[in-house]
Amino acid sequence: METKIRETLVELREYGLAKKAKFSLLWQYEKSSFIRYANSGISLNTGEDLNRLYITVYGDHRKAETSLIFDPADLDTVKQMFDQALQMLEFAGELSYQPALFAGEGYTDKRGYDRDLAEMSKDEMIDFVDQAVLGLETEDIVLSGNFSTGETMLGHMTSLSAEIGFWAATD
Repeated sequence: METKIRETLVELREYGLAKKAKFSLLWQYEKSSFIRYANSGISLNTGEDLNRLYITVYGDHRKAETSLIFDPADLDTVKQMFDQALQMLEFAGELSYQPALFAGEGYTDKRGYDRDLAEMSKDEMIDFVDQAVLGLETEDIVLSGNFSTGETMLGHMTSLSAEIGFWAATD
């Protein structure tokens, strides 16, 4: 997913620059799995895979922001969202200050990211929990509780720099 985030941010930056816009882009990716055990059985096994894009456009003493949960394969919708943010800027109220947009330095921080944990399937999570509690259950003690894994990635880019800030973590 990291490659998709980086490539799409670059493409969106080029799109925005072609429109002579000043902007910042923030992509937030979240993937999570959740399993609830009740009385030694699975009562809930669910997950989600979300992509959010925040676009902030800047003008003379004006700023407009928009966000969208989107399908990364549908870049046309994202570009329409970008156009809408630019249109919103025309109607944004004048601010008493000039909003700051910084170039930022590129960075990659994956110190809190564990690829094996991120790639763990639901079946592998169930097997892991089964192994962890093996021999602990009795007639009086049954397994109950919640177990979850998650993966989060943030990618940031502005019109002022081709550098990308990227952060990823798992839990």
